[in-house]
Amino acid sequence: AVLAAAQDQWPHVSHPARTWLAAQAAAPSAPEGLVALPAVEAAIASLVDGLPSALRRGDQAALLHARRLTTALQAAPPSQVANAVLSNPARRTALIAAFAEAFEFDRSAGRMLLTSGSEDTGTVALPPVSQIGRGPQSAPGARTGTTSNQAGEHGLAAEPAAATVPSAVQLPRMPRGLALIRSRACYDAVATALRMAARVACSEDAPSGCGGALVEEAVLQLQSRCEQGGPSVPGWQEDCASLAVVATELLYGTLSAWDASAALLHPPQPHPPPPPSPPLSPPVMITVTEMDDGRHQGASHVDDHARGSLQAGPGPVQDSVSPDLLNAAEAMLDTFVGPSLLGAAGTEAAPRQGAALQGAGSEALLARVLLEGVGAAARSLGRALREPGTLLCLVLLPVLEHYGDPVPAVAAAAAAAIAAICSGCGYSGLGDLVASNADYAIDGICARLRALDCSPRAPQLLAALLGRG
Repeated sequence: AVLAAAQDQWPHVSHPARTWLAAQAAAPSAPEGLVALPAVEAAIASLVDGLPSALRRGDQAALLHARRLTTALQAAPPSQVANAVLSNPARRTALIAAFAEAFEFDRSAGRMLLTSGSEDTGTVALPPVSQIGRGPQSAPGARTGTTSNQAGEHGLAAEPAAATVPSAVQLPRMPRGLALIRSRACYDAVATALRMAARVACSEDAPSGCGGALVEEAVLQLQSRCEQGGPSVPGWQEDCASLAVVATELLYGTLSAWDASAALLHPPQPHPPPPPSPPLSPPVMITVTEMDDGRHQGASHVDDHARGSLQAGPGPVQDSVSPDLLNAAEAMLDTFVGPSLLGAAGTEAAPRQGAALQGAGSEALLARVLLEGVGAAARSLGRALREPGTLLCLVLLPVLEHYGDPVPAVAAAAAAAIAAICSGCGYSGLGDLVASNADYAIDGICARLRALDCSPRAPQLLAALLGRG
């Protein structure tokens, strides 16, 4: 009961529970934390293994169970949790499998997706391609901001001055068609527990690379399930979609794009304001970045006039991403957009009946989850998506190919992913994104048009871009 109460939304319920847990952890009789190492493994393993059955008992039972798990992951020192569970290969595999089962998709959800239209996707107001090369675009209600340029030196075009970014869907979000999770509150509670596991894996006390290994384990399970799939294996697309949700939420939890303060037993205290700058200090620019809770946070950046930095839109400026997390993100995105998953999605209009309808629906459901996963990764990584490597080039054309998908829900997911990429990387919109990467985009489109047998969606990609003009 105390573990669940510590995550209650009402402060007068959660505060006493958190205070009691903190007192127990600090008691002389428990110098190494609230519980001993074997008990940590047993307690968390029990909560993880019991999550799917709690979901089958209904949303309320699942909500309480997920809150207990979130608290339990923090009740012991991170080193104990990481060593007993998150770095333990068997426990790590079981954790991924349990959450994949929690995010199970209804086998009929894909068919409903084919006929449901584009559903609510927020305001994804992307500038038409006819605006390419005309400079920054403004969208009604868009917020503006400035930040120092961090991309021009890495081979991608520098962002335009005072660019604006259209309002976009906040990714990751609850996918449609889940079989066991029926409410947003329940999804948020389960996703928070998974994100918290990822956050603990990235703590200073956890073994080096533990966070990246957790994401990579989900990717490996996704690859394994994909290899077992095929036309004669019903449900493999839905299983892959579940694992893709797990990988997406884990990556989101490892990075600072997720504001975990509401779920933390000991939220970090705000830093005191910096002392006033001396009169001769360089000019300071203020960036306004929209946070998860809708508030705004100011971030100061010294103007490096020696580099001649241009100013870009208000995409989140992600903290430096560790190499293990960048490698895990690359493995995840490469798998998502690879020929076995997003690259294998159909291109024809949906059939109207029979097994073909079921297959097309499953493909559409998987494509939608993968596209939103790419968008969530873009939001999580921020400008790190544009770093040398470059992850942006890995995902750009596969996402644009689905921009004109005949299934409205898939096309809407691609639009949401593009908006997230634009916001995260500091582009003003689709036109700016394509224009800033024109050489790569045009070469890629031409190469696909010359090899239609290997790239059947190339005409769809070209038509989608031209159709937005």
